[in-house]
Amino acid sequence: MYPHKTLLATSIAPGNLENQKKAVQTWLALGFSVFSLNTKKEIELLACLYEEVNFYQVQRDAKEDCGKPIVYIEDILDFL
Repeated sequence: MYPHKTLLATSIAPGNLENQKKAVQTWLALGFSVFSLNTKKEIELLACLYEEVNFYQVQRDAKEDCGKPIVYIEDILDFL
């Protein structure tokens, strides 16, 4: 898919904007192609803040299990 770049998969959370932007900029500067896996609601909040990040929509999160909309590792592995 991206033969010239190494893919980096993450799940950017809304909030903590300054630190997360620094992390993303570091990854991009190192040549990574950054993908963030998020729910539709989160993508609507984040996409305009992280224009250089590719967003991939997941269909579920772990909010019922742990109280936060965390992306399941299984979904990240399935994406990869």
